[in-house]
Amino acid sequence: MEFSAGKSNVATEDHLDKETSVSLALKDAGVEFKTKSRAIAVIDRMAANFFERRGFKGERLVQIGRQKIDIELSLIKRASETLLKRVETDERFAESILAATFEQDTRRQLNKDGVIEAALEQLSRDPPGEVDSSSGPDELSPEFSDRFERYAEDASTDQLRERWGKVLASEVKKPGTFSTKVMRVIDELDSRTASLFERIVQYRVGETLLQPIMPELEFKEQVSLVSAGLLVDPGMAGHVTRFNGGRQDNGGAKLWLFPFGTYLVGLEQSVALTYGTAAPIKDSEGGPAVPVYLLTDVGKALSTIIPTDENVAGLSFYAKLKDYPPSGHVRLYAKSSNGQWQTVSAPA
Repeated sequence: MEFSAGKSNVATEDHLDKETSVSLALKDAGVEFKTKSRAIAVIDRMAANFFERRGFKGERLVQIGRQKIDIELSLIKRASETLLKRVETDERFAESILAATFEQDTRRQLNKDGVIEAALEQLSRDPPGEVDSSSGPDELSPEFSDRFERYAEDASTDQLRERWGKVLASEVKKPGTFSTKVMRVIDELDSRTASLFERIVQYRVGETLLQPIMPELEFKEQVSLVSAGLLVDPGMAGHVTRFNGGRQDNGGAKLWLFPFGTYLVGLEQSVALTYGTAAPIKDSEGGPAVPVYLLTDVGKALSTIIPTDENVAGLSFYAKLKDYPPSGHVRLYAKSSNGQWQTVSAPA
């Protein structure tokens, strides 16, 4: 994605040119209305001259000069009398302080720029929908922005910049998704646990992971995910999601229903279900249920930045349940154009 920004000797024109370049870049990424307002606000906060730096390579030297002057003034104002005296009499000492401060601030700004770039790329790949674009506040909360900026400053690798870029993109689309607690857990998440969670979250339906279609987690993997605050401790008994009862199909047959994505799996209540250790369902209070892992609030928030498809996971579960005896008792439903549920075949 290319960015451009105008430059003028008049301060007001420079501001308008910057606003225009930001708006054009966000529009190119599919960001409009409320989401655009939130994105402009957070970009302006984290990197006011982001598009100037990215659009004009030669301008970087000018910006560096400005930053260096600001650092020099800050040092002069804040240093103690003892430090000032030494700075005035020891040129080498003064240069070392200026170099260290300048390098640290520049590195932090480059990290934030990388996070912004990753966020724009994510928004371009997965733009906000109409509802997200037209609802919510005009700016992200100060609580989120303050904490997020500190994490972005320390995003020193491409992997971290991409991770925090996805967080920013998700928060721009749906403010309130990432609390300070969630961001703290993400910051402390080690790469091995993050990779494991990314693999298993592909089996997500709603706020759960479907155990029947997942590779079995080793005990140490469960401990790692629970300790990281991503999964609720399953304990010895584990967790289940019960099928909904009390519904009837068009022929009057009573059904147990399990919703996922845009589909429903239906089991006829008149059929005597068999349960066993290899069964994809188990008995729970007289009805069928699916063994699951429960996502914590942190796990649910983190799952929003990982591409998943509930239909894929749910259809895999339907295929496994359909092949389990007794045969012919499982149905798949989808909504028709008139809004009515009707039986369908699983897509090829």
